[in-house]
Amino acid sequence: VGKYYRSYWFSLRPQLRFKQGDVSYSFRLSARRYFSDPDSYIGLDGSFGTAPDFDHQNIDYSYLKRLKSYGVRATYSQKFAKIWVATTKLSLSRDEVIKGVYRTQTSIDLTVSRAF
Repeated sequence: VGKYYRSYWFSLRPQLRFKQGDVSYSFRLSARRYFSDPDSYIGLDGSFGTAPDFDHQNIDYSYLKRLKSYGVRATYSQKFAKIWVATTKLSLSRDEVIKGVYRTQTSIDLTVSRAF
């Protein structure tokens, strides 16, 4: 679900997963403010939920407790020299790996791409 308001973009992305009579969920809330073009913006995302992905492991899902995850990401994107876009992202997440035990992860991404 998304909505533009003037030079702002707001969106909410829910994800529901149904497995063995249980429902896991996650949500991402995003906001962006656009500047001179669609490639130039600043944004903030927040996410939370309980949608673990254990399909690739040999684990009996029915014994798993609901694990929590939280995250925030700031993004800055700027077009330059008419054909290049530089995007920087700073992320912080906190994921429950075992009930009551969390892992905190931070990341910084820098991407330079050619616009078409």
